[in-house]
Parts: sequence; C-alpha cells; structure tokens
Amino acid sequence: MEVQEIKNKENLTINIRNFFIGLCYIAVIILLILRNNLQMDISMQIVTVISFFYFIVCRKGEEIEFLVFLLPFSTSIPINYIIIINWIILILKNLRQISIKKNIISTVLIVLLEIISIIDTKSSINTMINFVIPFIYTSFILLCYQKEVNYIKILKIFIASVIITDLIYVVATFQIHDITLFTTFKYRLGTLYYEDVQYLLNINANDLALYNVFAIAIALLLFDQKKIKLVFFISSMIILTVIGILTVSRAFIITYVLLILGYLIVKKIKITTVLMICFALFMMISICMLAIPNLFMGICSNFVERFTEEDSLGGRGDILVEYFEKMGDSPRNLLIGVGISNYAEKYDMSLKSHNATQEVLIAWGILGLALIIMTHIEFFKAMKNKIHHKIELVMLMPLVTLLFMIQSLQFYSQGDRILLLMIAYFALTVIKDQEKEDKIELSDLAEIEEKDEK
Repeated sequence: MEVQEIKNKENLTINIRNFFIGLCYIAVIILLILRNNLQMDISMQIVTVISFFYFIVCRKGEEIEFLVFLLPFSTSIPINYIIIINWIILILKNLRQISIKKNIISTVLIVLLEIISIIDTKSSINTMINFVIPFIYTSFILLCYQKEVNYIKILKIFIASVIITDLIYVVATFQIHDITLFTTFKYRLGTLYYEDVQYLLNINANDLALYNVFAIAIALLLFDQKKIKLVFFISSMIILTVIGILTVSRAFIITYVLLILGYLIVKKIKITTVLMICFALFMMISICMLAIPNLFMGICSNFVERFTEEDSLGGRGDILVEYFEKMGDSPRNLLIGVGISNYAEKYDMSLKSHNATQEVLIAWGILGLALIIMTHIEFFKAMKNKIHHKIELVMLMPLVTLLFMIQSLQFYSQGDRILLLMIAYFALTVIKDQEKEDKIELSDLAEIEEKDEK
C-alpha cells in the first residue's frame, strides 16, 4: 500500500511538472504573437522569468531543450541573459556530470584572441560578449557536459520552433505589406526591419533561409532514421520549403538541391524511385502552373533574374576580395586578426563579410582558423565518445548543410547563431534503434529511485 502511495505521489509530481513545462512553451508562443502580430507593448523580459522557472523545475538534461526552442526567435528575446541563466542552473544541477579537459583549450585560445582585440578603440564590449557567451556555452555543452540528454527530442523541438517562427513572421509580414506583393513575387520574405524597437522578429531573408534549410536537413535525417511520423515530416518539409523559397535566397536553393541530391546518393535510392519523385514534382509544378500561373511564373522569373544578374553573388565576391586585399597589408592582422567585434569598422569597410571562413580569418587570422578547425575536431570527437555506434554519412547531413550554408552568410559575428553548431553535432547521435532513448529513460528512473532512497 505504501509503495502504491509513493508511486501515485511520483506520478502526480511528474504530471504537475510536465504541465508546468508545457505551459512555459505555450506562454512564450503567446507572448511572441502578442508582441509581433498584435503589436502589444509587452516586456519580453517575461520570457527570461519563464525560462528561469523552467530551468529550475525541469529534469536534469532538459534545460537545453527549452534554450533550443527559443533559438529561432532569439531577436525577440534577451537571449544572452537566458543563456547565462541556463548555464548557471545547468552547472548547479549537474556538477557531477561536468568534466573540464584539455579539449577545451582551442576554445579558450579563441576567446583570448578576441579579448586581446578589445585593445582597439573601435572594438565594442557588447559585440564581443554577443560572440563569447554563445561560443563558450556551445563548447561547454559539447565538450564538458557529460550527461546523456534526449538529443532526438531536442532536434524535434528545433524543427517545431522554426515552423512557429516562420508562421509568426509570415503573419507579421502580411500585416505590414499587401498580399498582392507575393502574387507577383517581387517581394523577398525576410525584409521586416524595426528601427529602434527592441525584441521584435528582426529576421532577414538570409536568416530565414539558414534556419529553414537546416531544419529541413534535420527533418530528413529524423525521417530516414524513423524518428518522426510521416505526417509531421511531410507537413514540416512543405512549410519549411515554401518559406525557404519565399526568401528568394540563392544560397537556400543551391543548398536545398545539393541536400536532396546528396541524400539520394548516400542512401543509394533506386532509379525508379528517383523517377517517381521527379514525376511527382512535375505533376505538382503542372498543377501550380494551372492553379496560380501568375504566382508560379513570378517565382520562376525572380529566381532566374537573381541567378543570371551580372553579379550572381550579390556583391559578396567583391567584399570577399577586398577584405583579403586589406588583410594582406598587415602581417599581424593576417596572423591573429583584429577580433570579431566591429571588424568592418577596423578595416574601414561599410559591409561585413558574408562568408563564415573569411570571418574567422578576419577576426583571428590564420592562427584563429587553425584553432576553429581544432575546435570542430574536438566537437566531433566528443560527440563520438558519447555515442556507441558508427557515424553514418546520413548523420552528417545537418552539420554539412550548416557548414555549407554559412559560407555565404555572416555566422560567428551573429552570436546566437553559433548555437546551431551544438544542434548540428547533436544530430550525430540519431540512430534507428531505441538503445539511446532507452538509456536516457533508465537514467531518469535511476535518479528517481536514488531520491526515494535518500
């Protein structure tokens, strides 16, 4: 009888905790809608408070889940404060699961290079902090945090969060711009800018393209490994693909096509299956041409125009060359860089580099590039040590997609985007069998039993 009462109390505690956790997710979504779609003057610091209570109440290992959920709409919330709170609580709750080893050295050296650059009067402490906090946090989770977490759940949460962000952003766009803009397809989704307004969805077209194609890669991996249902996969792919296309991003289209082709090649899909997919696409295109000819032709002409214009790189090639020319004038800058903080001003450039690799060279020089490569190697080795299976090529899709996509975007200078690396490396854990998830559930049960004994 006493055992049954204990079980009932445990179940009640779990139900209350799950209810509170679910309420936190719903509350944040409602706040985002009120702020971005209904234009209500609500302090988004409320999200910080909600996050604090979530991190306190949740089970060990679930702290990361909520932070990943908040990532796609990080411009709408005080993300750095939330990362710090998450970090502190995670450490306090999991002291025995933290192990600092020498594999963190490359991360520390990069941070030191950035701190040294603050000597320049054009540097900004705020922009430096915006890089340092997410970068160290990502390295800490991947290299020092040893606890098993539900990686698959984290990946699913990220996909759902990107879709929610997409929908909120589309509604906000329709509220400001007439829908007829889309019928001619002369408008790029991702051009809502709010000057002097804090904590709104200031997401540009490139941000939307990055998040959507990255989420597509994750969804494709989860579906391949039988970790998501067909309905969720199809609906996710449709929404993410449509939003990605509406950004009219060349990088999105190129990455998307290469991702699908890469998947077909890696999985050695039969020719008949490929032909069936092509036939299905042909039928969909034909239906679109008949149903909405103006919109469809507008889409095609806009993409053709963007890919055939004189500078198909949108001026990024000139920026790339000019930065390299200026870097070559200073051996010191070529060796250790000028820091990620306000590097454009230090080089008297009006625009930042749109290439993650060049960003690293500009910020920390050749030494920094070597350290970043070492850091990625340590990330890979650390995740491989946490799992007990062979890493297949299909598991690398999200990571490769991210690394490829950011070669045409700003990345390290954008701070919170760095957390995407953490998610990409989490994808290496996805396997078809349930051994990993079972291990997580058993560890949770062990914790409950340990508490009961105490």
